[in-house]
Amino acid sequence: MSNLSLELIPFESHNHDLELHVQVARDQDKLTLKYSVLGKDAHKVDFDVHNQEKLWENTCFEFFVKDDRLGKNYYEINLASNLQNHGYYFSDYRSSGLGEELEKIDLQPSHIYFEKDELHFTLPLSNFKKLDTDHGLFLAISCVLKLGDETLYYALKHPYDKPDFHSPDGFCIELN
Repeated sequence: MSNLSLELIPFESHNHDLELHVQVARDQDKLTLKYSVLGKDAHKVDFDVHNQEKLWENTCFEFFVKDDRLGKNYYEINLASNLQNHGYYFSDYRSSGLGEELEKIDLQPSHIYFEKDELHFTLPLSNFKKLDTDHGLFLAISCVLKLGDETLYYALKHPYDKPDFHSPDGFCIELN
């Protein structure tokens, strides 16, 4: 079992007292993430979901997963405080292979709840049907926080000069 405690970093510096911590665990057949929004300004984060379809336009907890064998294809998972979640499959960088259409997957989480600035989520690896989950998985972990009119982007790594959670360079965590 792999188990990591991580801190996401903001894309740009800001004047808010916020920290974003993520615990990630991989068991044989499941992936568990716990996001924690900490700091004096955590109460200012807007956890209301205003757009049910495009969760990333709200405060949204996200992660991306791919296998180390196929490399290009990956899944994006979006999670909201109202427990709404969406999964998408991409055959290449930001490409579903379906033109403008995203290949949405029906997620079957075994556990999800939100409580006082923390989101807990467990997903059986069987949800990633197009990945070889018998070996190492690479993850990119990120979050969008809304504070009034301000949008803050957090990730483990920001490889470009603008926020891009899909970047191949963002997959910097390996879980075996």
